[in-house]
Amino acid sequence: AEPQLRAILPAMLLGERRMLDDSQRSLFRETGMLHLFAVSGLHVGLIAMTLDSLLHLLRLQTRSRAICGMLLLLGYVLVIGAPPSAVRAFLMVLFYWGGRAFMRQGGVLPALVASAVAVLLWQPSQLFDAGAQLSYGIVAGMTLYGFPLAAGLRARFTLFKGLPAGNWKGWHHLCQWTVHALCSYAGVAAGAFVVSVPLSLHYFGVFAPGGLVLNLLMAPLALLCVVAGCLSLLAAVAAQLPVLGLLSGLSIHFNRAGWTSAAAMEWTISAFSRVPGLFSRVEAVAPWQGLLLALAMILLALLLQSREIRRRGDDVRLGMQLLPFATLCICVSIVAAASAAASW
Repeated sequence: AEPQLRAILPAMLLGERRMLDDSQRSLFRETGMLHLFAVSGLHVGLIAMTLDSLLHLLRLQTRSRAICGMLLLLGYVLVIGAPPSAVRAFLMVLFYWGGRAFMRQGGVLPALVASAVAVLLWQPSQLFDAGAQLSYGIVAGMTLYGFPLAAGLRARFTLFKGLPAGNWKGWHHLCQWTVHALCSYAGVAAGAFVVSVPLSLHYFGVFAPGGLVLNLLMAPLALLCVVAGCLSLLAAVAAQLPVLGLLSGLSIHFNRAGWTSAAAMEWTISAFSRVPGLFSRVEAVAPWQGLLLALAMILLALLLQSREIRRRGDDVRLGMQLLPFATLCICVSIVAAASAAASW
């Protein structure tokens, strides 16, 4: 009954942005949420996480789970036409799963560096591609800055410190889980924010301070959308077998769950777009400002990993971890004010 709503799910899962109408594209572009509809690291990462969870339920060993997951993920990337953004994300997951399954150590940062080297060897021009810079920059920001900040927030906002964990009741665990989940979301969103904002300023001339909160709200909804679409595809494929034909009805129910999440996403983005000051265009920006600011944020995040800083007290360390976020907000506000003054 609502084709513009139904279009959001295939647009997100398959990158079919042409299915969105003009008003939807304009809304998502002006709020900086159009990245949700380009098959990127977010989508491939969410689908990889879904596949890993499903394979874990089947009690597969780590190595078998990694091999099956990589083959299924490769099939997904090939089905959607292997766009460069999806290939980059697939390589990140490939190195991460490969390191975890076949080596003694594995981590996000080594996988990120290895995939970047592989992409540059395959296509050196990717170094100057806006999509590649956004993909690797945002993941680097989340890894170097977002994850440590999330850990610091969780340590700072631990509830019921005077009560032994053995005496906790159900509501204690629920409150602690909620606070830690919010801290994790906030840290990861801040990590993406400190890199994506200067790059968006450079390439698109968009200043979106509301993007931090909006991305925070979009993450669980996007997860529900992608997981529902992924399960729908798997159920539809399994329903082709004669003995599993009943799964076709299950696929429809997964689609409806995805449409519900899509409706919540569109309503939330539309509501935020009407708030003054959260999203604005910045026209007069020098060519070097955005790139230099993004590079400075990554270098500052690297500096925060030094042993001297990690040895400091929790409160001092958390204050220093908030420094990149505060620095970025001040710098971008100055740039936006200068742009507004110049246009006036």
